[in-house]
Amino acid sequence: MATGYGGKMIFPADHHPSRRAPITFRVPTPAGLTAIADGRLVDRSTRPDGRVRWTYGSEQPGAAQLAQLAIGRFQLIDSKGPGGPPLRDVVPDALVAPTSGTATWRPSIWPDCAGG
Repeated sequence: MATGYGGKMIFPADHHPSRRAPITFRVPTPAGLTAIADGRLVDRSTRPDGRVRWTYGSEQPGAAQLAQLAIGRFQLIDSKGPGGPPLRDVVPDALVAPTSGTATWRPSIWPDCAGG
């Protein structure tokens, strides 16, 4: 992760919080690795050489210094939050079993989200 001005090492950006822009990440990974980035996963395609291309698109313009990208061995766990908004947990493979019950306590730590 590159925070602050480090993002410009990854992509050209105007690093002023008031200047927001839509961001699209197109990230190729070897088979078996997952790319995670800001925005919604809009495409995942396998190339003829076996690599996987992950495409994430921002739904709203955002500040470049807040952009995040990670590549690793992750499980994507989709669920719904209170009131129905989609939630996605990104969990390292080794932590999937030890953290499998964490989604059940979300409403207790975020009572405003649960309507409490």
